[in-house]
Parts: sequence; structure tokens; C-alpha cells
Amino acid sequence: ASDPLEPSVAVLPIESVESFTDSKTGSYLLLTVRRRLDAVDLRFHVEFAADVHGAWNANGTLVSSRLETNETVVEVWRAPLPLSDQPRQYARIRVVLE
Repeated sequence: ASDPLEPSVAVLPIESVESFTDSKTGSYLLLTVRRRLDAVDLRFHVEFAADVHGAWNANGTLVSSRLETNETVVEVWRAPLPLSDQPRQYARIRVVLE
């Protein structure tokens, strides 16, 4: 689990690229995110953008969601466009305290 008092790079989001052959075949940017299930006051928003200084949109597709034994869930999110349509892409996770 991700203990806020114990720093660890193991809980950071991970970017990768993977090929898909569904609605639009191509290689897509993915963001893998781990979040704690007991963090009920936090909202996680996976966002993508074509420009790091431009508009960020929560318009990705949830590819998979896996429950871990340590009270966390690992989600993999895919960018809305393949890299062939938009070669420069950025991904981030925005966390909001509610």
C-alpha cells in the first residue's frame, strides 16, 4: 500500500505504450495508476493532453482494473487517440480532496 509517511517510487503512475485493435487500431499511450481503496475523500482523475501547457481532459478509456491484496486497486487508462494520430501526448493523474 502507499503509506504517505514512507516514500516509495513503487506507487508512482507508470506510462507505457501498447497496441490495440479495437475501434481504431494503433499504439496508444497508457497510464497505470495505483490508488488506495480506503482514501474515500480523494477523487482521482486520469487526464491526457496534446500539449503539457494546453488543456487537460479526463477523456481516456479504462482498459483494466485489478484489485490488489493490500487494499489498493491498479487501473490502466488509455489515451483517446493513437500515437499515429497524435504523436505527442502527455498523461497525468490529478487528485482532488473532497
